[in-house]
Amino acid sequence: MDPDKRRRSFFVNAEVAKLLPAVFLVLALLIPVTRSFLQEKPPPSGRFPPAERSPACNETEESSQGCTATEQDSQDYIETEESSQSVPESAAPSTSALLPSPAETAHVHSWQPVYGAVHHEAVTHTVHHEAETHTVHHEAVTHVVRHEAETHVVRHEAETHVVHHEEEGHLALFERHSICNLCGLDLSVEYFEGRIPEIGIHSLDAHGGAAGWHSEWIAVDQFHPGAGSDARREDWITDVPAWDETVTVREAWDETVTDKEAWEETVTDLAAWDETVTDREAYDETVVDREAYDESVLTGYRCSGCGAFRAP
Repeated sequence: MDPDKRRRSFFVNAEVAKLLPAVFLVLALLIPVTRSFLQEKPPPSGRFPPAERSPACNETEESSQGCTATEQDSQDYIETEESSQSVPESAAPSTSALLPSPAETAHVHSWQPVYGAVHHEAVTHTVHHEAETHTVHHEAVTHVVRHEAETHVVRHEAETHVVHHEEEGHLALFERHSICNLCGLDLSVEYFEGRIPEIGIHSLDAHGGAAGWHSEWIAVDQFHPGAGSDARREDWITDVPAWDETVTVREAWDETVTDKEAWEETVTDLAAWDETVTDREAYDETVVDREAYDESVLTGYRCSGCGAFRAP
C-alpha cells in the first residue's frame, strides 16, 4: 500500500476510534428509553401477537436455548405488523383479527448491544540502517639497511722518465816519468828539477845499485822543460762517468675505485594499509506506523430479560 494512503487510513481510523465512546454513550442512554417505550406500547389492534412463550423461558434467564420459538414468533409478529401497514385500511378484513391475550403480550424484548473485541495488528515497516564506519590509515612499517660502497684497489706504478747525464771530466797533461821500483820516487821530476844529475844515480846512491825503475804516465800541471815530445800527451780525465737518471714524475700509489656508491635502502616490513573500523553494525529497525489495538465491534443484541440474541 502506498505510504500516503496508509497514513490517511490510519488517521481516519483514529478519528473513528475517538467517536466510538460517544456512540456507546448515546446507545447506553437510548436503551432504557426504548425499553420503557416498548413495555408501555399496547399491541396493535386487529393483528395476532406472537405465540405464547415456552414455560422454560423467563425474564431472568440468561441463556437463549429455551427462547428460540419465542424469538421466531416475535420476528414473525414484526414482519406481520410491517406488512399490515402497507395494506390499505379498506383492503384489510374487518372480522379476521383477534385481540391478543394478556399472557401473550406480557413480555417485550429489551435488546442490549453485545460487543466483541477485534484485534488489529500493528502497522509497521522496516528501515535498514547501514553500518557506521570510519577508516584508519596505518603507515608502512619499515627499517633502513645501510649498504657500504663496493670498491676495488687499483695499483698505479710510479710515473718516471729517464734523464741521461753525460760524463763530467777535464783535459789533463801527462808526462812519461821514471819511477823507482823500490821507493816509488818520481826520478824524472828529481832530474828535471836538478836534484839528481842522472836517473841512475838514485839507484846507486839510495839503494846501492840494487833498485831499478819503470815508466808511468803522470798527470802534471804543465810540461817540464827537457821532456821529450814522445813523453808528453794531453788526455781526458773523467771526473763523473756518464749516467742515466730515472726521474719520478709521480710516485706509485694505490687508488680505491668505487664500483657502487654506498646507499641506504628502506625495507618495508609491512605495507601501509587502510582499515575500516565498524563503529556500529548494520541493523534493520522496525518502525511502527500504527500501534496494535483492540477494537470493540457490535456483534448483535441480547435481550436482558430472556437472553434471546439477534444479529445487528
